[in-house]
Amino acid sequence: MEKQKNIKMLTVKLNTHFFLMLVLLFTFCSTTIITVINSSSIAYAATATDDDDDDDDDSDDDDDSGEDEQPTFILYKDGDLISKNCLNDPTIEASVELEIPMKKIINILTTNDGKVGTLFKKISNKQTRETKDYQLPPELIDWAKKNNVSDIENFSWEKLPNELKMICWQSISKGKGKNYFFYDRKIPNTIVKPKIKLNFNNGNTTFMGQLMKQGENEVDVSRVLTKNPVEYRGPTDVDDVSGVELHFREGRPAGEVHEDAWKFLDGLNVCRNYQHIHIVAPIPYKEFKEKKEYQALLMGDFFRRANLLAELLSIDSGSSILKNATDVGTKDEVTYFNSITPEMVKGVTDYFLTYATGNDDFVPDIGDDFKMGWVGMRGKDKYDGPIDLWGIEYRAICASSTSKNMKQVLNSLQWAMNKNDYGITIEDFKKWDNIHKEGISTKGEFITVGDKIADTWYNQPIEKLLSNAPEEIKNQSLILHLKEIIKDHQEVKMLLHDWDHDPIFSSSKFNFLNANVNANVNANADQARKEIKSAQLNAFKKLINLNHNLGINIDININNSINEIMKKFVTESNLLSIVAKSLDIEVRPYRP
Repeated sequence: MEKQKNIKMLTVKLNTHFFLMLVLLFTFCSTTIITVINSSSIAYAATATDDDDDDDDDSDDDDDSGEDEQPTFILYKDGDLISKNCLNDPTIEASVELEIPMKKIINILTTNDGKVGTLFKKISNKQTRETKDYQLPPELIDWAKKNNVSDIENFSWEKLPNELKMICWQSISKGKGKNYFFYDRKIPNTIVKPKIKLNFNNGNTTFMGQLMKQGENEVDVSRVLTKNPVEYRGPTDVDDVSGVELHFREGRPAGEVHEDAWKFLDGLNVCRNYQHIHIVAPIPYKEFKEKKEYQALLMGDFFRRANLLAELLSIDSGSSILKNATDVGTKDEVTYFNSITPEMVKGVTDYFLTYATGNDDFVPDIGDDFKMGWVGMRGKDKYDGPIDLWGIEYRAICASSTSKNMKQVLNSLQWAMNKNDYGITIEDFKKWDNIHKEGISTKGEFITVGDKIADTWYNQPIEKLLSNAPEEIKNQSLILHLKEIIKDHQEVKMLLHDWDHDPIFSSSKFNFLNANVNANVNANADQARKEIKSAQLNAFKKLINLNHNLGINIDININNSINEIMKKFVTESNLLSIVAKSLDIEVRPYRP
């Protein structure tokens, strides 16, 4: 009883530390979202909007008031991940959505033609039914009189004081309410200036393919920013215009655009934060027609492994998988990041199965149904353009992510999607033991390929995981402890999951893993399975010790302890190397 009480006290402490950490992360920084698109289709991820991510920045926050907490150590160093797969085709364009506090960016914005009056011209919108021009605010009229400006509407926007610019933007936005954002998120008649000034502290910075000098640089951004809309950052920014979202588009590989997105923020003196990256590709109708359900299986499992890779990299950098915070306005607890569920893996695979069975007319609009993971998935209803696209949303890039490694990951995922090369082949899947399981469940329900691939995802219900758990952990005290931990550390379920039937072990690429992992790991799949089980057991022993210490020292930093246990598991199990290799990403041997 006393131990349960201590666990509850510790859980409160854990939640408090975790919440404060999130507040720091979400308050100090701005967000970058990358959307990779096929420019030959003039496709654009116009609806790739993260409503829950927009709400995380309710206040007009400064980005220079502090720095994100850095991880204590990273097992795999920058440059340890290597991939030769990179789309250098100029028809591939990346569109980066940058969320920035207005006061950080006010000096690089102007109206469509640089005149004050243009801001107040209403744009016809069938959904919002706006047809009349906006009224000039009294403060603007008074300022014009005091400064002897006879024709304020034709006056240069550039010459207005910043305080008055904010009043003007707020006057055309106030009263629209949060729901307006979901109809039309564009700030009327507002663009980025064709030429802006960026300040780089490093004289060797290459930005947009050009070498920047140290200090202030005037940069022509007309081709990447001026042509694109300026939008409200989120629903809570509509009335006060406290934050905006820009669209940065370049015809280069995803990894390079990812790097330039952060350099752009650096030049604006805006703190780096999480990047959410959309990578899209044409829906492979030809492959669906020829390969049927196997094509759906390939793409569904790619979604699963992309998530697993993102989570393993995040664990390695010191992050837990589940992230919650309290919404400032509603006071509700909001989940910003979480592990995907088996239902999501099945849903994504079955979504592709609809194409594979030739039922194109019955493909559902999935919206954000499969978004809430470290890598989300979007269907053709999310992207516009003359050809149908699907995409993944890589949501797991934090400010402390190792840039060289992340560049390799993004380039490799982009390659896989656009080349229809997902790392595990149809021939590999035909050797996979799960594919030969009975197609009808004990309940008489038909088992789809979605069910079979979903069964390999580690984030299963705790009861199902515990039924296969080693005897060493089947005591009530530790089970209670595990359930408390998993509330905030979903990744601990990796220690309970049965990895033996993962399709990765059926991949022909698995035979080449030996050169890329620790020297004590054999290329043999059975030996690799043993290594994973050994790492699981070692991690469990540490959790048992942690459980015993709870009754003695309730001030123990449980977050750090669990993170260190999971980091060690990532290294000892070699899961990161195995999963990365299945996506054509090499991992150099871990160097202690």
